[in-house]
Amino acid sequence: MLSSLNFFTTVPVDVLLLIHSKLPAQELYLKCRLLDKQQSFLATIALLEKHNQVAVDYQQRLIMDLLNSQTHPTLTTIAFSEVSHNRLLNTLLRLMKNPFFELTSKLAVIRLLNKLKGQEPILEDVTLDKIETKLKSKRHKEVYQGLKLLTVLMPELIATAQFGVLFKAVQLNLLSRDERMRQAALECLTVFIPHVSSSEVSALLQRIKSTLADKVNVRGKVNVQEIALNCLAVLIPHLSPTERSVILQTVQPKLASKVWPVPQAAFNCLTVLIPHLSPTERSVVLQAVQPKLTSEVWPVPQAALNCLAVLIPHLSSSEHSVVLQAVQPKLASKVWPVQKAALNCLTTLISHMSPSESSAHLPIFQSTLADMRYISKEMLNCLTIFMPHASPSEVSALLQMVQLKLANYESYVPEAVFKCLAIIIPHVSSREVSTLLQMVKSKLADNQGYVREEIFKCLAILIPHVSPSEVSALLQAAQLKLADNESSVCQVGLECLTILAPHVSPSEVSALLTVVQVKLADNKWCVRQAALECLTVLAPYVSPSEVSALLPAAQLKLADNERFVCQAALKCLTVLAPHISPSDVSTLLPVVQLKLADNERCVREAALECLIVLIPHVSSSALSALLPVVQLKLADNDKIVQQVALNCLTVLIHHVSPSEVNQLLLITKEKLAGAETAAHEMAGLWLIVLVSKLTDLEQNKFIKEYGASLGSAHSKLFYQLINALMSQADTKSGLQLLQQASESDLLLQIFVTNYKALLNELLPSTSLELNP
Repeated sequence: MLSSLNFFTTVPVDVLLLIHSKLPAQELYLKCRLLDKQQSFLATIALLEKHNQVAVDYQQRLIMDLLNSQTHPTLTTIAFSEVSHNRLLNTLLRLMKNPFFELTSKLAVIRLLNKLKGQEPILEDVTLDKIETKLKSKRHKEVYQGLKLLTVLMPELIATAQFGVLFKAVQLNLLSRDERMRQAALECLTVFIPHVSSSEVSALLQRIKSTLADKVNVRGKVNVQEIALNCLAVLIPHLSPTERSVILQTVQPKLASKVWPVPQAAFNCLTVLIPHLSPTERSVVLQAVQPKLTSEVWPVPQAALNCLAVLIPHLSSSEHSVVLQAVQPKLASKVWPVQKAALNCLTTLISHMSPSESSAHLPIFQSTLADMRYISKEMLNCLTIFMPHASPSEVSALLQMVQLKLANYESYVPEAVFKCLAIIIPHVSSREVSTLLQMVKSKLADNQGYVREEIFKCLAILIPHVSPSEVSALLQAAQLKLADNESSVCQVGLECLTILAPHVSPSEVSALLTVVQVKLADNKWCVRQAALECLTVLAPYVSPSEVSALLPAAQLKLADNERFVCQAALKCLTVLAPHISPSDVSTLLPVVQLKLADNERCVREAALECLIVLIPHVSSSALSALLPVVQLKLADNDKIVQQVALNCLTVLIHHVSPSEVNQLLLITKEKLAGAETAAHEMAGLWLIVLVSKLTDLEQNKFIKEYGASLGSAHSKLFYQLINALMSQADTKSGLQLLQQASESDLLLQIFVTNYKALLNELLPSTSLELNP
């Protein structure tokens, strides 16, 4: 028998690629780094050929790996095989057509293609002059654009004569009075530093140290020492061990500054420095951090705690105890950011302790659970880390705390109780689950609706952990309640069945369907509502014939006089919609459409959500009639309905005719020009879909007339639009569009110049010269 290795060497490459294409992006990225050159190459091609949002992050990482490495297994493979080399080139060219890959990422692909072809990128002096002019502008917006552009293009500029000039211009903007500008300059500096010579890094380090020694802390409204510390944090990964030791001595005294942004920045600097320090130096940091936990200015203890969280993995067991003693008082802090940072510290501590050491934290959890009106995400994370280390007796102690909360609240149980219960339940014994289940069942008889509502949440958490026999017993008990003359009892039975439905057998689902449908005719609206909610949960589990029987029953309830029943009916129909026939869709559409004019907000909202599911199954003529109706809801007097109408229209525009595109474009422009920033993102999605439906000529006209103003007001959207249009167009049309758009945009000018030159070299037969 052939070994598996010999087997794969005999399989054609295309078959192996097909096998690899089924793997998730994360797994492929890991395989790209294997020493086995064939495996690495196949994984590289398979990952780059994925066209979905999930893969983008891993594709971007892979592109940067290939750009920054000379010894990547894939590069070694193509160096010895012309076939593999050409295959990688073609795959990268196809990646340029991937709409999920944004333009700035595609610029990196162009750089990689240039590297593989042994070509230098094209950056005209006039373009660099424009960037330099922007950086020296007195208009903040211009400077900000220059910094962001330089951050994206930096790797392209390494070989240019203007590198030093631009580097100095970036440094000058670190002292801007505008915080957004300082942050942009810092990001730009971060990209520059890896490409600066060691002598220039040392010179910058000396200037920063000089600034930190300056007694003048503030110039204008800018804290110079804070900025110097932020710059220092950027430099640290690129310094020698000796220089890092000197930095520790430079930064440490800044923790004592009375101007709080300075110690905060110093702590952030130490956080970057810690992984590069020796054990002795880390102990020095620990001693320096502890006193600052008592500062009365909360950003300082918060930064100190964040620094401790990074320090903890590098400390000894004895030092962990010291940290715990220091952190513990901060767990009770009334300043939320400080308490959050303390909980994150505690979570890190627990994950680095033995079970016996972590048991010492039980009193901390018990005291926190004792006051559980509100509990933070950080506390829940901490509890999640703690539970696997807890002994059975400790789990029981925590469970009792939660049970007390469930037993003692008379009207409202805090959401925190249920979140804690969800974390604790998987770790308790079956006997304890049964005991808790009995308590929950007794509470179901409570006359107060609020109590029942909370108890149902508890029941939903418990059901996956109870035995099949207990589920069957609950199912029978719930069904018995349906026959009770008291509407509240019947309602409880239906609500129990709603929770149990996903856990019962197909035969039991059919039996339940019949019993529950009867309750749609009940005199009490609360029972009719509960019946519809139960049917909504049952719907995904029923057969096609049962769907046909359920549809008219749910549709009939749209005429119910009670708004909550009508809303529940629409939600039930939303679940059924994907499973009904075209004729049923035609019958249902006008009935749902009528509900858009209902007086009740909850009904209008539910109707729009139902339409979102129906739209893909509706005929073209019906969609044309639906378009103006949905548009009207954009002006609804309720903000929630307006938002759902936006969602509905976003689905609808994928199906509109060419004659309706221009009408919708006008609405889209109005939305983008309006003050409602929440509507901008949705309007941007419409714009991309709508312009994609125009002809090449119309797209170019749109970009010519509207591109400059769109790029100025919504630059991110402008790039997304150009990227989407380029991805769907043929090569020549895509370049024409890019050239049209680049007339008012420096980034696009650089992109189109390099892309066109690359294509003319790789695909000379396509005659891509657009400006003869």
